[in-house]
Amino acid sequence: MMKRSVVILGMAALLAGCGHSKTESDNTPPTLNDAVNNHVFELKEVDGKAIDSREVGAPSLSFVRNDDGSLRIAGQMCNSFSGSAKLDGQVLTAPMLAMTRRLCADDQLNALDHDIGAMLEKGATVEYGRGKLTLKANAKTLVYFIKVGSAAEEKPAASGGHH
Repeated sequence: MMKRSVVILGMAALLAGCGHSKTESDNTPPTLNDAVNNHVFELKEVDGKAIDSREVGAPSLSFVRNDDGSLRIAGQMCNSFSGSAKLDGQVLTAPMLAMTRRLCADDQLNALDHDIGAMLEKGATVEYGRGKLTLKANAKTLVYFIKVGSAAEEKPAASGGHH
């Protein structure tokens, strides 16, 4: 009987260990995918030069994990864009972005529309730490900083604009 109790207790301890879930006290850093999930980032630098807020609002990028575990990306330069994304290690791709197609008076934002589309189609190297998200590809570097709030709280931009 004593041997049976020891075996049962041992199995219970083993099963309890298998059910251990990750807590904030664990020293394991979050993956890049987890770190960017549900956050909105505002573009602050392009190729080492500061970018000011624009008439259409601050250029932004956000990430949300879908119920099926896939990653969704959305953002705005001059135009709004969104689509499915994949983060493989430190390479972010989103080859099938949907993007609005309006021409803005801001030449830099028009160029950035093209740049972000090309970067994400072919894959951009991502670095993240301390609220700073950097995308690099094709000799182009975009630096974003985390915005307070979550991507789930963001409201989509209105389709109509003021002229």
